[in-house]
Amino acid sequence: MKSTDDLHCLIGPVIASLPPEQREAVERAVARIDRDLARAETKYQRAIRERGAVHALLKKTSGDLLARYRTIFEYAGTAMAVIEQGGTISLVNSVFAEMTGYRRDEIENRMDIRTFIHESSRGQAVDYHRRRRMGDQSVPSHYEIKIVTRSERIIDAAVSVGIFPGTNQSIFAFSDITEQKRSRIELERHAERVKAMLAIYQMVDSLPEQVAEATLDTIMT
Repeated sequence: MKSTDDLHCLIGPVIASLPPEQREAVERAVARIDRDLARAETKYQRAIRERGAVHALLKKTSGDLLARYRTIFEYAGTAMAVIEQGGTISLVNSVFAEMTGYRRDEIENRMDIRTFIHESSRGQAVDYHRRRRMGDQSVPSHYEIKIVTRSERIIDAAVSVGIFPGTNQSIFAFSDITEQKRSRIELERHAERVKAMLAIYQMVDSLPEQVAEATLDTIMT
């Protein structure tokens, strides 16, 4: 310890000039201080080594967790995007890029999530985003919106949204439900037609026979 050696050089002549009893007492005190300093230095060096080991472990663990997160994010099988507080998209997976028709490097840190939301859904989505940031627990985490692709195709999408704890980032997961929704609408229309036909037949069934036959002939022709 260079600073201690320098101190000994400075006070050595002073100690040597003291009377024998005082000199011995001072030398014992200095020796005790030297031992305490040596122990402190040892503890300090050990703490540095342990802190380095902990830091390396944390760095490795964080790296492993980040790698796992990116793997899950990429291969989740659904379109996913990380959104910053202002709406900028900071990260997307390949499924999102494929769904929207843009390259990842065109989207990440360049485009706003509102760019992809159809005007018919934009107001609701922006309102949900704002209220969610304010901690409004009544905002739904799952809802439906319309997405606009690069080719201006409109996609019906089911959205799941969450906020990363302790950050200003949100994660969005989008599922293309266009075909399911189209099938559902067709089924609803078919059900309405069947319901209408049943109502007509019930009405006809209550009419006198001749009137009923004439009415059915009119409907069928």
